[in-house]
Amino acid sequence: MKLRYAPRAKADIADIYAYIAERNPKAATAVVRRIRATANLLARYPGVGRATDIPRVHVLPAPPFPYLIYYTQTSKEIVIVHVRHGARNAPTREDF
Repeated sequence: MKLRYAPRAKADIADIYAYIAERNPKAATAVVRRIRATANLLARYPGVGRATDIPRVHVLPAPPFPYLIYYTQTSKEIVIVHVRHGARNAPTREDF
């Protein structure tokens, strides 16, 4: 299955990297690699995430880091729509 990142998700990942890199560039690289590796799992196993309260939006954690990957799925592709820290409030429909 094809994997695509929405502009918002790309910006989220860039922001996560920038924030962590201010303190530890090596850690920032590790976090972004884990987020991308976890997203790549979705292309192989699209049913692995859980449903959210938002219709058609699913979420998958990126352990061991506290980030959550929000995505939608069609018959042909997975779209990563948002990536955010798990300590933040859950997104609402307006966030998408």
